[in-house]
Amino acid sequence: GDVISALENFKTCLKIMPNTRTPAYSNVLNNIALTYRLQGNLEKAVEYFSKAIEAAKISGFEWVLSTHENNLGETLCLLGEYNQAKEHFKIAMEIAKNHNDLRNIALVKSSYAQYLIETGQLDVAYQKLLEAFQIHEKINDPLSKIILLLNFANYWHVKGHLQKAKFNLEDAWRIIKESGVQESAIEVLIALVEVYESTGNTEKAYEYLLIAHQMAQERDSDLARTQVLTQRGLILVNQKQFHEAELILDDAIWLARRIQHSELEYKSEILLSRNYLGQYQQDFNEIYIHKSLELITDAKFIAKKQKLIPRYIDILIIEGMLLTSTNQEEKAKKILTEAKTLANERGMIIQAQTAQDRLLLILGGTTTKKNQKPFKKMVLSLILDEISRATATYLESNFSEGDLDETFMAVFSMDPETGPKILETENIDLTDQFWYRQIYQIASLYSVSLIQSQAYHEGLFGPLPFGETNLRSIIYTCKFPSSDSPSSILNSSNLSSQDLINSEADIVLFCMVFPMGMIPLFYDRTKVEVIFAKQTKSLTSFSQITKEFLKIMHENIIAEIIADLYDPLTEI
Repeated sequence: GDVISALENFKTCLKIMPNTRTPAYSNVLNNIALTYRLQGNLEKAVEYFSKAIEAAKISGFEWVLSTHENNLGETLCLLGEYNQAKEHFKIAMEIAKNHNDLRNIALVKSSYAQYLIETGQLDVAYQKLLEAFQIHEKINDPLSKIILLLNFANYWHVKGHLQKAKFNLEDAWRIIKESGVQESAIEVLIALVEVYESTGNTEKAYEYLLIAHQMAQERDSDLARTQVLTQRGLILVNQKQFHEAELILDDAIWLARRIQHSELEYKSEILLSRNYLGQYQQDFNEIYIHKSLELITDAKFIAKKQKLIPRYIDILIIEGMLLTSTNQEEKAKKILTEAKTLANERGMIIQAQTAQDRLLLILGGTTTKKNQKPFKKMVLSLILDEISRATATYLESNFSEGDLDETFMAVFSMDPETGPKILETENIDLTDQFWYRQIYQIASLYSVSLIQSQAYHEGLFGPLPFGETNLRSIIYTCKFPSSDSPSSILNSSNLSSQDLINSEADIVLFCMVFPMGMIPLFYDRTKVEVIFAKQTKSLTSFSQITKEFLKIMHENIIAEIIADLYDPLTEI
C-alpha cells in the first residue's frame, strides 16, 4: 500500500539479483517504472520502462517486450508525447502478433484506443475497443478485462452516455469480486463513485466510497487514502459544503505531498481552487478569486515540473480564464496562446480548440464594454466547467430524452458596423425580454470577436455558457454570397477569417442551444462541423431560414450526432 516503500523494495531487489539476463530482471525494471508512474513521476517511469525494454532485448526474451513497449506508450501519452507513444504501441502490437499473444494484442488495442480518444479519433477508438473485447471472449484474463472495461467506460463518458459507462464499471467491479483480482479495485471504485455522483445518485456514490475507504484502511495505503479524500472533497464541492470541502482537500494535499504523488496533489489543488470559486459565487468576495488563482499557479508549477503536458495545457486554459475575470486580458491572451500552441504541436485537437474558443471569447468580451457583468459571469461559469473537466473522469454528462426537448436553434446575421441581427429562432418568443437578452448577448460576443480576431476564428465555436442560464450553446458560421450571386451558402470551414471579413457577403451565425448534460455529444468537432455544413449547404437566401427550417435542421443535427449511441453494436 506504500508507494515509496514499494519503490525501495523493488530497487533493493534489483541490486541483489545475481543474473541480469533473465525475464525477472526486466520485469523488476518494469515494476519500478510502474511504481514511478503510479507516483506521478512520469520522466522516471519512461527511463525505467526504456531500461526494461533494453534488458529484455539483451537477454533475448522478446515475448516480454510487448508489455514493456505498451507501458511505455501509455506513459508517453500521459506526457502528451502522442507521436512517440504511437510508435511504441505499433512495436508492441507487432511483437504480440508475432507470438500470437492474444492477451497483449487485446491490451495494446485497449491502450491504443485511449490514445485515439485523447486525440479526438473516437470512431477508430471504438473499433479498437470492440476488437479487444472480442478477444477477451476467448481468453481468461480478469485484470486485462477490468482495464478494458475501464477504458470502455471512459469512451462512453466522452461520448456523453454515462449509463453505458456505469454498466462497464459495474461489470468491472463484478469481475473483481468474483476473481479476487485487486490491482485495479480502488480505481474502479473511485470511478463508480464519480459516475454515480455525476448522475445524481449520491447515496450510491457514498456506498462505493465507503468500500474504497475500508479497502484503504485494510491495505494501510496512504495512496488509497489520498484517492478517497480527493473524491470525498469533490463530492463536498459539488454539494457546496465549502468549509468541510476545504478541510478534506487540505488533508488530501498534505497526504499527496507526503507520499510524493504529484498527480493527486495537482488534482486536489485544482479542486480546492474550484471550492473557492464556489464561495465567490455566493458572496462575490474577491479574496476567493485570488486564493483560487494562487492554487492554480501551484498546480501549474507541478504540471510543468513533472512535464505533464496535457495537465499543463488544462491548467493554462483555467489560468487564462481566471486572469480574464480579474481584468488581466493581455496576460490571459498570452497564456491561452501558449496553451493553443502546445496543444496543436501535440495533435491535441480538443484542447487546442478550447484554447482558441477562449481567446475568441476574451476578444469579444473586452471589445464589447457596454455590459461587463454578464461577460464576467460567463467567464466564471467557463472556469468552473474547465476545472470540472480537469479534475473528474466522469462529468455530469448524462442526458435524457427530456434534454433533447430543451434544445433549440437561433440564427443571426452579422453586420460589421451595426452588429448582430436576430433572423429567426425556434420555439422562443423574442418579446420575452429574458430570452431576447440571452440570445443577443451570445450574438454580440461572438460577432464582435469575429471582426476583431482574424487569427482565432473557425467555423465552429463553443460550447460556451448561454447567457445567464444553465444551458450551453455551440455556434456555426456560414457566409452567404452577395445578393446577385446564384450560388448557395458557403461553408465557413473552407474560408479564412480574412475571407469572411473582407467579403461583401453576409455572415450568418447558426446557434444551437442545449442542456449542459449534452456537452459531450459535441466532443467530435470535425463530425459536428460536417453535419452543420450538410444541413446549411442548400440555403441561398435569408427567406429560407424559417422556424420550420430550423426545426427540421435541429432534429437532423441531433439525430446524426446521437445515432451511434443507439447502434445495437454499441451495447457493450
